[in-house]
Amino acid sequence: MSSFSPDGYSLQGQQPPQQQQPNTPQGQFPFPSYQPELGTPQQQTDAFFNQDGKIPQGYGVPPTEAPGFDQGVPVADTVGMYSQVNITKWFSDAWIVYKQHWWVFILYYIAAVILFVAIDFIPKVSALFNMLLWVPISIGPQIAVLNKIRKNIDAEITYSHFLYGFLYFLPLLAIYFIKGVAIGIGLLLCIIPGLYIYIATAFAPLAFVEFHDQNVNIIRALTLSITIVNKHLIEVVVFFVCDFLLALSGFLLFGVGALITVPMASIAIVFAFHDLFGLNAQKNEHASCVIC
Repeated sequence: MSSFSPDGYSLQGQQPPQQQQPNTPQGQFPFPSYQPELGTPQQQTDAFFNQDGKIPQGYGVPPTEAPGFDQGVPVADTVGMYSQVNITKWFSDAWIVYKQHWWVFILYYIAAVILFVAIDFIPKVSALFNMLLWVPISIGPQIAVLNKIRKNIDAEITYSHFLYGFLYFLPLLAIYFIKGVAIGIGLLLCIIPGLYIYIATAFAPLAFVEFHDQNVNIIRALTLSITIVNKHLIEVVVFFVCDFLLALSGFLLFGVGALITVPMASIAIVFAFHDLFGLNAQKNEHASCVIC
């Protein structure tokens, strides 16, 4: 008795015909369906932005448009298919975005500091409230930058984008709780495993935010982050060391410099995520996830 695969070809004997991949110019994808939202194939460029400081059209190919996705291939199997690593570019692009919207980032972080200081005056529960609020507040600017990348070339960042982290509050809290427990265990066993878990799962919150509507749940977001980071482990470790030093350097100037370096470090993580994971075709402007 013969066994048949879902496409109608026998699992023993007859094999489906092999499709020959077309020859394409250097820097373009060979799949016509693999297109960014704005409509042109992605080009390999030396920087995310062009010389005018604008986001070039065609950058940011959504993994949910990858070959086979429309045939039911899970997004988890297409995320990271075209990962690129360019640490210098991630930081240079972060600087350009910061310069474009520096006042928004400064006001946001000043407001966040004022809020945390005010909560410290609440007896007994201040530490808990600060921890809970840190989750959506820290990821808000990153979601705003992701939406800027996904929009048209001249898109602006507004305050409302910074609040989208609250739409994912409970699942993000669960991700950070799982990460915290795993990192704590790793640090107890030895410092190095704890540091590895911290870096390997660093992109899990953004992975969930981007792909939760493509059946990427909390656990899958964590495993996706680990899988893709492992493919570029040395480069990602170097990036996060540089990112940490960048954020820390701002506190050397009486803390004032942190209003520049901390947002830049956060934005750089977004560009690293973009190049390693890709972006969802759907925008996060009107996210429906509350508890997911």
